[in-house]
Amino acid sequence: AGETQGGGRGGELAAAQLAIWRSSPSGAYVSANASATFGLLAGETAPPPREVAGLGGGKSGREKRLTWRENFGLHLWFGRSPTATLARSLEGYLDAIEKGAAEFPAAPGSSDVDPEASRLKDVCFNILALASSGVVPDDVSVEKTFHPLTYCEGDLTNVALAWHLFVAMRAVGALGRGRKIAALADEMHVALASQLLAAGAGGGGAGDARRKKARGAGAGDADDSMVEWATYVAMHVEDGARRERLVRSTLHGRCADWCDDEAKTSFLRDVLGVPTPWLEEARREWFDYNWWETE
Repeated sequence: AGETQGGGRGGELAAAQLAIWRSSPSGAYVSANASATFGLLAGETAPPPREVAGLGGGKSGREKRLTWRENFGLHLWFGRSPTATLARSLEGYLDAIEKGAAEFPAAPGSSDVDPEASRLKDVCFNILALASSGVVPDDVSVEKTFHPLTYCEGDLTNVALAWHLFVAMRAVGALGRGRKIAALADEMHVALASQLLAAGAGGGGAGDARRKKARGAGAGDADDSMVEWATYVAMHVEDGARRERLVRSTLHGRCADWCDDEAKTSFLRDVLGVPTPWLEEARREWFDYNWWETE
């Protein structure tokens, strides 16, 4: 494939051979797979040969079809030169979509959750689009890129993947450093911290045997709590006042999950850099209201 699109005559010769087969009786003796292979070598990717589409991992009713990733891969590998820029390749693929000759990179989001979900594109395609532009994207496109329904079917509160992608791309300067991007970053930090707190079982500290017994064997251990990771995310908030409120409310609200666990306390203090007075205040308030814990 690389040879056919790399400046040689492979693609031209494959197209010439196809033309001979298709215009003469000899074509009847050529297998469908051979014809499809020559079609790909000739750059016929929009649409790809039917035999190739039937090997895809997607479905339309009972008929198998290519997923957009497979379709885009064929477009890159057979339809474009190895020296073609990502921007040119994406532009060509989007043109093929408009003509109905390529698979739309649909997001997995359900229209039952959001009627506009069908207009969203898969997060992987969105990242390709950001990478191809060569410029810092506007705030609207960034929000759409990391919308939860671009990577999950129906959970609008699932921001875990979006957070990791956003933080990594921002760290390498792909998203710019304007005020709106910073504000969006803080919103994502708050959302993920809340998600982590909701995902953890919580409900008690790790050190008190009576507390564990009262919860019962099947009620979940405090080790299931993600309070330290929620705090880790909260410490990323750039607005100082908002960061302090979020971290302190996390420490107070889930104090039972870390107050008698030295490993978690050490992680919060020594690794995350949570100020010791915040930890001491939360622990003091907890034991003031739960005095029997010290007995």
